[in-house]
Amino acid sequence: MQKLALNFIGENKEKKIVLADYGTTIKDAADENEILLATHCGGAGICGACRVKILQGHVSNVTQTERQFLSEQELKDGIRLACKTKILGDLVIESSVTESNIKILDSTMPFETTANANSGLGVALDLGTTSVVLTVLDIKNGQNLGYTSFANPQATFGSDVMSRIASVSSNPANLQKMQQSLLDSLVVSITELLRKNNRSEEEITKIVVSGNTVMQHILVGESPVSMGSTPYISSFLYHQPIKADKFSLPFEKAKTYFVPNISAFVGGDVTSGLTALNFDQTNKKEATLFIDLGTNNEMVLLAKGQILATATAAGPAFEGAGISCGVRATSGAICSVSFENGKFVTHTIDNSDAIGLCGSGMIDCLALFLENNIMEKNGSLNPDNPFVCKNENGVLQVVLTEEKGKKKVYITQKDIRSLQLVIASIKAGVKILLKEAKIDKQEMNKIYLAGAFGNYIDIANARVIGLLPACEAEIISAKNTSLLGAIQAILQNNFLPRAITLSKIVKSLNLANEADFQENFINSLDF
Repeated sequence: MQKLALNFIGENKEKKIVLADYGTTIKDAADENEILLATHCGGAGICGACRVKILQGHVSNVTQTERQFLSEQELKDGIRLACKTKILGDLVIESSVTESNIKILDSTMPFETTANANSGLGVALDLGTTSVVLTVLDIKNGQNLGYTSFANPQATFGSDVMSRIASVSSNPANLQKMQQSLLDSLVVSITELLRKNNRSEEEITKIVVSGNTVMQHILVGESPVSMGSTPYISSFLYHQPIKADKFSLPFEKAKTYFVPNISAFVGGDVTSGLTALNFDQTNKKEATLFIDLGTNNEMVLLAKGQILATATAAGPAFEGAGISCGVRATSGAICSVSFENGKFVTHTIDNSDAIGLCGSGMIDCLALFLENNIMEKNGSLNPDNPFVCKNENGVLQVVLTEEKGKKKVYITQKDIRSLQLVIASIKAGVKILLKEAKIDKQEMNKIYLAGAFGNYIDIANARVIGLLPACEAEIISAKNTSLLGAIQAILQNNFLPRAITLSKIVKSLNLANEADFQENFINSLDF
């Protein structure tokens, strides 16, 4: 088969030239050569995230799917979807947003450490669907040797757990590919941290994995397919410790431990956070809500001596999936928006030229639209407002930035509807938890906001649009509680036993089985 040359130009103008078969898609060629393009749906063509710019060369005609996600101007500028565009000649391609550029949260809440009788090094691992964060610690004295992080390389198979489950279901061989890509990245990251600190692989004796149920299954090579359909059963909730060399990890003395999961969709990352925040020891009279906003959205309520948990099938809209100008939190993403002197003022990550809008910026926009009569409470854009216009397809939109020679960033009516569904599902999930606990939202004392995305949002704006309950509860930015728990599990011998006990007493609610969820969801659609 004819081989063609592809010259990929990345965000920092770095170039990578690879070979690809005639007629293959740009995404498939990128995957084969370990170039991680931004993607959410794993190539299903339903998110519109894998945008690339064709600078030179011949490709297939524009598909109907691409016309749903790309404006006529974008198509004229050479913007295409990598998953739908076939290679018909040598190409020069620009891809400014790749998975490797994602800004990853690695900070944790402070906690006290005590002297430990054990020795060696421990690796605390927050295994997220979108990103992986880890740190290496000296077990004896608690010294942190530094953090490192990387985008989860499995993203090429889909940005959320359901996409990755579907990928394994359609092709079982993808399970081993996902597992190996993650293991390879872990080895590179851990050994680099060791090298910087003049420490050796032989010193690692303990690895603790904190991650959701699907990610844990893929890591150990266990099929997650049974979690993809009712009754959503996982092969395991708690995996017994195993030797690291069973993964072909080059840490011969290390044993790998797993923070237990609560259910198929409330995972060990949540258990880790709850244990780190002492949900098993907190005053049972206090009503405390834990919300982890991210690729998946989990909520846990401690009230009247019981702990209730649920997860919403919200999808990764706040990660940019299906949003016209949506991007993840990468350099150039608009992360905050304000309204000053009658115009929008945007701020981007790294103060770079705007490439799109990430989740925290989306929340700001919705709140500003409400407060300035740009949008009605039902989510409809106000056509009489001067900031509302129509695009070339007659769809209402609000333009945030439009400068000559720079990317135009906007939000359409369709985008607002997508975000509306996510917010409504979260609001409805909280309502179900409150009803099950038989308390009113005004009785809540604390709300812990965890997760990478949750730590960058404007709290006031989140309340304006109803993403956070309108109550007097103290809101605490809990940072990366998944990693915090993994760190404590390295240094505190009683942490994992506590986590195991806690995971067994949490009552998990499947919203699909809740009779009044649909009604709550519909009633939550208004902002």
